[in-house]
Amino acid sequence: MDIKKVHHSELGLVAEMTSQLFEDEPSDKVLSIEQFEDRLSKYIDSGCHGFLFVEESVVGYALVNKEKNPYYLIDFFICRSYRRGGNGTVAFNLLLKELNTECIDLDVFCWNDRGRKFWGSLGFKERAIIMRKQ
Repeated sequence: MDIKKVHHSELGLVAEMTSQLFEDEPSDKVLSIEQFEDRLSKYIDSGCHGFLFVEESVVGYALVNKEKNPYYLIDFFICRSYRRGGNGTVAFNLLLKELNTECIDLDVFCWNDRGRKFWGSLGFKERAIIMRKQ
């Protein structure tokens, strides 16, 4: 697997994957593909970095805010057809190597059991509980 930076011309592809990510988690936000693309464009324009994980085709992507200390992982997605074979772990380790760091923060929704197990298997520990009254 290889890692490469996302270019603006690839934002449509990444927006499609982000849409699937929000379906899989699930998120409390509902956005169109155009809104996902706009969201990604704003992140990239503000200094965040997008990365594609590639084999014969695109395996997934990551979106990272490198302005935070430690870095903050905004999105991490492995395409459905590439899951359950260790590709997420390989991709995440490639990302850490690319970022030249071992320390990175991320958020996982409390209802995302699969995500919490995955990140826990990579050594992540809970540090905070964010609560909301609606």
